[in-house]
Amino acid sequence: MAQAQDNEYRYIVHMRDHCTKFSWARAIKRKTTDNVAEFLYDIFLMFGPPVILQCDNGKEFSSITKKLGDLWPSLRVIMGDHITLSRQRHYGEKNCRWMETHKQTNWTSVLGQIAYTMNCEICRTTKFSPYELVFGVPPHKDRVLLDELFESGVTEEILARDSVDIESNHETESENEGNML
Repeated sequence: MAQAQDNEYRYIVHMRDHCTKFSWARAIKRKTTDNVAEFLYDIFLMFGPPVILQCDNGKEFSSITKKLGDLWPSLRVIMGDHITLSRQRHYGEKNCRWMETHKQTNWTSVLGQIAYTMNCEICRTTKFSPYELVFGVPPHKDRVLLDELFESGVTEEILARDSVDIESNHETESENEGNML
């Protein structure tokens, strides 16, 4: 998706998992097969490849099947989707809204925050955030406890245990001591 240029970066490549709605995004300088394949490759190494990769009809995807197919022979690529364009617009709109609000053009600096925000929003379909579906825990949006600990100078685990009563599975310390190695 083309954006207003930010230094050398002009495009956003965006991938979204159909099941969890989890999004990944990266600013790229040129819309080439190599740039898009590198982005997908990095994600596949962290999360594993999908069974099906659905791409829009952009020319940068025409040879991606060969490039990624060599690494993951079971990967199937489907070209074209009218919904993709509306999703791209949604991502671009959030980016443009940020640029207008902050009167800045350095959208690459906030791209990760936009992806994180999208991944923290509760999905109407699943009733969970994409973050929670992927990682199995709610997103860490509210860091009040951590902020209080750091403001108090607590930066070590033992000091944190003494400073805060963290709810656990209600075992006493003596029961835990018997379980320690």
